[in-house]
Amino acid sequence: MKYNTLFLLSILLWIPFHAEAQKKDSITFAVMGNSISTYYGYIPDGYKVFYTEDREKKYGIQVGDTWWMQLSRLSGLTFLANASWSGSRVSCDLLDSDAPFVSNARVAAVGRAGTPDIIFIMGGTNDWNQAKLPLGEFSTENFTDSLTFRGAYAMLLHKLSTRYPSTKLVCLSITPRSAGVNQLNNIGYSQADANESIKKITKQFGGYYIDCTTIPFSANWSSYTLDKLHPTAAGASLMANAIYKELLAQNIITSDLRQNSETAEAECLLDLSFDANG
Repeated sequence: MKYNTLFLLSILLWIPFHAEAQKKDSITFAVMGNSISTYYGYIPDGYKVFYTEDREKKYGIQVGDTWWMQLSRLSGLTFLANASWSGSRVSCDLLDSDAPFVSNARVAAVGRAGTPDIIFIMGGTNDWNQAKLPLGEFSTENFTDSLTFRGAYAMLLHKLSTRYPSTKLVCLSITPRSAGVNQLNNIGYSQADANESIKKITKQFGGYYIDCTTIPFSANWSSYTLDKLHPTAAGASLMANAIYKELLAQNIITSDLRQNSETAEAECLLDLSFDANG
């Protein structure tokens, strides 16, 4: 009888702590990005992917090595969905295409597994590099301009905040590439100009801006990137750590989300289900 009483008492004491742990682990996130955030099998069918199965075999980069999966393990956030498209731009002149960030298809794909608590948005590097559409002006209403970077970024945040009103939008700056942040592209604006635009528009929509320009890829380009742009596992680790520090600094999440055991981390990654579209 004494044994049973102690056993029941231990069960009752365990339940609240377990429930609290489950509650803490329930903060979910989705990713909307370009090639840097892709991985085969984790984005919808038909989306262009950079981190392919061939690159996995060639470079040994697993899905757990991506910046967003490393961030999941580091922070305790639970991965929900990825709607990244390699080579995609925020600004576009083909709104009926699924590729641009601002397309309705991409916006919907972010929530295909349910409404995320956080959406990480990483766009702009292809807008700068491809230099097809101008930087443009800031807009405060009638978010219909997809033909400039500033107009399209505002359109994107307007669409996301309208479709996912309770979701925190976390906008990441353009990550380092071999071209410096102050180098002008062929139509006259720099990555620094684009980043300042992202920062201002993010504030306009009540989101959170994270500056990734100081991630030290340039300390060893060959170790941290495949091509002075796309991160290796080591480079993605630098990204995940930098983003995690900012999530804490800006009180977007708290440190008690962090997993305390390798088993919990593994369960977080394995407890995923995908339909035919990824």
